[in-house]
Amino acid sequence: MKALVCTVGGVAAAVPGDNDRRLRALEALLDRAKPLHADLAVMPGGYFASSGKPEHAQGFAKIKATVEARGIAVCFGVDTRKKYPGDHDLAVRLGKLSWFGFAWTQADRWQGPWRQRSMTSRDQREIPVTLAAEQRLIRIRGARVGVLMCGELLPSSRRFAPSV
Repeated sequence: MKALVCTVGGVAAAVPGDNDRRLRALEALLDRAKPLHADLAVMPGGYFASSGKPEHAQGFAKIKATVEARGIAVCFGVDTRKKYPGDHDLAVRLGKLSWFGFAWTQADRWQGPWRQRSMTSRDQREIPVTLAAEQRLIRIRGARVGVLMCGELLPSSRRFAPSV
């Protein structure tokens, strides 16, 4: 399996008005991925932004149409600007972080939104059991791939990473 991974330089935090510009960058990446025979494009968590529910992000229909038309599996994040009032540790304990992930594959179509579970290795033990047990698997070329977001990538997160 060949994956292209994108990082964002400069101002990393997305705002809803950036979605069109970021969509053009995703289109360019997917257009370059095709001749490379890439199977998956991985975009950053928070690559797109929404002022409400993650699936209501500005231009979400265009994002979906772009991804489906290219036919290459994609994972990306959407930041909702609705922050949990209080500290992040409490938001982790309540399962209320405001960052979400989505994936599209030819086999599974659209998956998500999945709520980000943690931010650091320190707060991972505070994740609600039901959220920690959530399976986030996508299929690409017959392989099962587990989807993790941002702080979930830290090594101690393996205790709740899906089996692949």
